Amino acid sequence: MKELFMDVATTTAMAVFTVGFCFLCRNLQVVAGNWLDKMRDEAENENQEIAARMFETAKELLDGITYNAVAAMEQTKAKDIRERVKAGLEDRSSLTILAKDVLYGVKGQLTPGVTKTLETYITDLDAYIADQIEAYLIGIKQTAPRMLEISSGEILSGTGTLTILPEEGGE
Repeated sequence: MKELFMDVATTTAMAVFTVGFCFLCRNLQVVAGNWLDKMRDEAENENQEIAARMFETAKELLDGITYNAVAAMEQTKAKDIRERVKAGLEDRSSLTILAKDVLYGVKGQLTPGVTKTLETYITDLDAYIADQIEAYLIGIKQTAPRMLEISSGEILSGTGTLTILPEEGGE
């Protein structure tokens, strides 16, 4: 009888130990799953922050390249083409072609990685760059007359008329 009682007690103890061990394992599994979910969420948030910073950097690079290309185009070619259009020597389509040249020049300066980053968030990169070209062109046209400085030290007000006064002691 004592042996039977010991067998029942041993079997019951093993069953309680097994249930307790299973309960402990299940709790460890839940805790580990929650921890992994938290780590996965943190990594995803960090990846999103990195992607956002990469986009901002790529956009700033694109904006700088676009502005410089528009400023260079305005200073070197656009004024001459506008004068020839006014004189009837060229068609207005020359200005459109010039804008396309600037667009392709800007895109040519972007690395594939920068282009891929921009295209992740900008649906039509060509249209975006074309809009930036127009916006920068308007800004450059408006600020250019105000920025002119004459060697005599006079600053023009942006009225569109240029008056050069002789330096003191001159004619």
